[in-house]
This record gives sequence, structure tokens and C-alpha cells, in this order.
Amino acid sequence: MPDPVLLVLDAEPSPRLGRLTGRADVRYTDAATLAERLPAADVLLVWDFSSDAVRDAWPGPGRRPRWVHTA
Repeated sequence: MPDPVLLVLDAEPSPRLGRLTGRADVRYTDAATLAERLPAADVLLVWDFSSDAVRDAWPGPGRRPRWVHTA
């Protein structure tokens, strides 16, 4: 089974995410590339909860993250 894809929006890489090495495929994105990368994500981690980027990029029908976490 492949590692789940964790997509991190608009964040400096967090040292704690290194603990996921070998357990998740951690990828980083910004608002400009979120729409194209979002369908491949299993999990979306959003650091800026006031951002409109997720609402603007959320996919329509089809594949989408199973879990969204806001920090």
C-alpha cells in the first residue's frame, strides 16, 4: 500500500513533519498550485485558517482529500 499523500498549504516546513518520514508522502503547495495538487492529496494540512485558498481550489466531482486539518 502506498504512503498517504499529505499536502501542506502555505507553511514553512515544520520540524515535526519529519516524524512522518516513511509513513506519508509530504508535499508542499501554495494557493497558486493548490487546485492542481489537491485531487492527489489524501490529507490537506492548512496552516492559515483565514485563507480563502481552500474554498477557491476545492475540487468539484471526483477525487478529493479524505481529511482536512487546520492548524
